[in-house]
Amino acid sequence: MRPRSTARRTRSSSAPPSPTRSASSTRIPSDSSTSTTNEFNLAAPGFRGAQIYAVSKRALVSRSANVSAVLFNTGDTNDSAVVGHTVWAAQSPGKGEFENSGHGTEFLLSADAVFSNTFTSSDLVVWTVSNTRSIDSASPDLVLNTKTVAVEQYGGPVPKADQKAGNLPLRDCIADTGTPTRTRCGLIIGSGAVRNFNAARLDTNDTRMQQVTFAKGKLWGALDTAASVGGVVKAGIAFFVLDPRNGRISTQGTIAVANNNVSYPAVGVTKEGRGVIAFTLVGADHFPSAAFVALDARTGAGPIHVVAEGAGPQDGFAGYPSFSNRPRWGDYGAAATDGNTVWVASEFIAQTCDFATYLQAPFGTCGNTRGSLGNWATRVTQIRPGENDDD
Repeated sequence: MRPRSTARRTRSSSAPPSPTRSASSTRIPSDSSTSTTNEFNLAAPGFRGAQIYAVSKRALVSRSANVSAVLFNTGDTNDSAVVGHTVWAAQSPGKGEFENSGHGTEFLLSADAVFSNTFTSSDLVVWTVSNTRSIDSASPDLVLNTKTVAVEQYGGPVPKADQKAGNLPLRDCIADTGTPTRTRCGLIIGSGAVRNFNAARLDTNDTRMQQVTFAKGKLWGALDTAASVGGVVKAGIAFFVLDPRNGRISTQGTIAVANNNVSYPAVGVTKEGRGVIAFTLVGADHFPSAAFVALDARTGAGPIHVVAEGAGPQDGFAGYPSFSNRPRWGDYGAAATDGNTVWVASEFIAQTCDFATYLQAPFGTCGNTRGSLGNWATRVTQIRPGENDDD
């Protein structure tokens, strides 16, 4: 663990996020609600740094007309010596799972490979917002600290995920050269569509930190990374469990599957310290499927469990050059804890149909099993870590 910055200036702010800031994460500790965003230039390329907001929880709950808030701009050296990117606020699994030292402390976690010329890193950054109890005082005096923790190397570029061959009726609709009145595909894509292309390779995200949990005194986090499996680079997941106070690593590792890809991890942990990482599994052996592994602070990740096997390939408009050059995927993955249960939501493909069925009424829905421009679904799964059932 290497310290990189100490306490910096805090400032009160009531300004809402500007249009240049994209939401990243929100966590509600005992004293303040902590939210973070990434800030970009609005009219030109450029990243300005992550913004960390601490807002009075008591004022929010009471619906007060005056809400105390503090902003840390990690792109401003007066606030932080470290520029942050997707600084993820840790969630707690239940009441009492808060850090009371430092007069109330919130932990956050981020990766920094995005700032490397090689797109790789062997560091994580632990962020600490302390003295959160002062948020309701006349002069809030919250303090931001950061420290770097050495971990196993992770990085990118993370390859997009290949898909198992199957029915792609939207692609076939775009490529159809029949008259629009016969197929009605012209109503979707117009006359200038790009045609004759293969199935989309799914977006697997970059190396930014994903969902983070603070449980049993440790931070639990995961992110997407490139992983070599049998000499072939695939999309994998790097996971970390560490003590945010001293940087000691409890466990870390990489989840990777030969001939397949895993992406967009979501971490949930019970109060007893039983963890789950949910993700998408897709590749030569699997259509986009909802899967998870158990995560233990001592033994690491367990075997992969598939809770919803994909029925066919992803066939959405974002993966085809007529509409987009980025096959979006995974944005709706999440985990939440309820007692000894972890609920996870993962994207997968629940249906498949051929082009002829796609053309039948109601058009583009394959019997109301999909949308005309997309066929992804969300699987919500209840998992009790430590038990044998995967339901």
